[in-house]
Amino acid sequence: MAAGVILAAACNEPEPEPEPELRESSAISDPYLWTQTPPALDPFVARRSGEIVCDPVLGFSPELFGGVPSFEVDTGWCNFVTVQQLAAADLQEGDRLRIRVWHGELTAPEPAEGYVGIALGDEIVWDQSEAIPGPSTPIDAEIELTKAYPEDVDVYFHVDNHGLNTWALLILERDPYETVATAP
Repeated sequence: MAAGVILAAACNEPEPEPEPELRESSAISDPYLWTQTPPALDPFVARRSGEIVCDPVLGFSPELFGGVPSFEVDTGWCNFVTVQQLAAADLQEGDRLRIRVWHGELTAPEPAEGYVGIALGDEIVWDQSEAIPGPSTPIDAEIELTKAYPEDVDVYFHVDNHGLNTWALLILERDPYETVATAP
């Protein structure tokens, strides 16, 4: 009888907590894959105003920024542009999206505003305005996603600006984070 009591006690032990799983950092975009978004698909289209000038050859392109591939918009040639590509990794609710944008010194004949944003699907998930004139500076942001997005969701990068300025998208990636592993 004693063996039966020991066996019953062993069966009542709680299950061990699942080990946290570290999700790897993963680039969401590739500087060489951006293509211009037509206005009918542009989640930033409501920002269009005034004359839009955007030369698709001189206005934006992949560039090396300190030896690192980036995507650059030259607002002297393109004052309003949204580009897109399919996400290179899935995004789960709770993932942190890490963004790094750099802009050169912001100049214009009169005070104005520069704007940069990221959208996933039709949802703008991050944006920031910068006063013109303004110094050259990096913009670092980290946001927590409130919902999941599939690996093939459209990712949009947008810049609109008055003046002759340069903006570069340096980093757009899923940051590592811990999740609770689910039991099989």
